[in-house]
Amino acid sequence: MSTFNPEQERVLALAGIIQASTLLYEMVMENKCDETAFASSMASIYNQQPDHIMDIYGSLSGLQKGLSLLSRIFNERKTLEYREISRYTISAIHLARKLGKNKALMDKLASKIRFSSTQAQYFSPTHTNVVASIAGAYLDTLGVLPFRIRIIGRPEIMKRPETLDKARALLMAAVRSAVLWQQLGSSQWQLLFKRKMLTATAQQLLAEIRA
Repeated sequence: MSTFNPEQERVLALAGIIQASTLLYEMVMENKCDETAFASSMASIYNQQPDHIMDIYGSLSGLQKGLSLLSRIFNERKTLEYREISRYTISAIHLARKLGKNKALMDKLASKIRFSSTQAQYFSPTHTNVVASIAGAYLDTLGVLPFRIRIIGRPEIMKRPETLDKARALLMAAVRSAVLWQQLGSSQWQLLFKRKMLTATAQQLLAEIRA
């Protein structure tokens, strides 16, 4: 098993947020889903007491999509896609901070995730029933906070119940990675002042995947 230094772990958690945000954007705007990345993002929700960061994401390659975007997002032209992915990312970080200040809500969410985890073991982490369960957990917990993340997508795609379930489950995955990111000692100011380091570390981790 690969070991990672603290900076690499923070970048992996940030890649987890970005990956879930990217999958969400692609789903509601383009009606597409990278199933491998989706499976990794969904699996990240269930393990609430990991011994190692890869217990959350499964493997380094499972975060390739998030690492790839992180390696270039700060230097690319700010298209609608990048603006929306950035909005979901920052919103997930903000929501994770709000969650951390509400112990009762954290306990309620943990209980619901344990139930969904049991379902995931019986079915699979990406089974329709499990995704719907996670979506319901999101609505019942994070969805009741005053700050809410607005999902913007094409109406003909958004009207499908299974799309909304996947979208909310991906928000849950983004918040889960944001909680980890903060637990590892990260803060939002690093997104402004440590961009070169974040980019370089993401590129190093991508090189390890491709080696």
